[in-house]
Amino acid sequence: MIQKLFLGSKHIEELKRFAMESLPLESCALLVGSVSGEDIVVQRLIFTKNSDRSRTTFSVEPSELLEAYKEAETHGLDIVGIFHSHPAPARPSAIDAKYMEINPVPWLIMSTLNYELKVFLYDNAVRELELVIN
Repeated sequence: MIQKLFLGSKHIEELKRFAMESLPLESCALLVGSVSGEDIVVQRLIFTKNSDRSRTTFSVEPSELLEAYKEAETHGLDIVGIFHSHPAPARPSAIDAKYMEINPVPWLIMSTLNYELKVFLYDNAVRELELVIN
């Protein structure tokens, strides 16, 4: 069972900058890396467009998602998580929880209020994972 998500401090700065540039819309990206036992290690980020063009929801076009999977595969990696920003605290909304159930990877959420960053996973219920910054 996944317990921790490892993320580089440079990735955090990139995500923060991307979230700021995307305002007032929610930003979204894919986390690319590998799974090692109970840990997920993020090695790359793939920034995506919010096709919802919304302040409170996000989605990624299927063609963009397919390209991201191909890019990850060329590096011998996997899509290991989903990132998006919130104009509210860094916790899943009711809509997020619904989609987390059908996308059972860690969801990294950044609040654009204070740039707090938290990670969650749906595993019979939404639970918070430990975020390890390296």
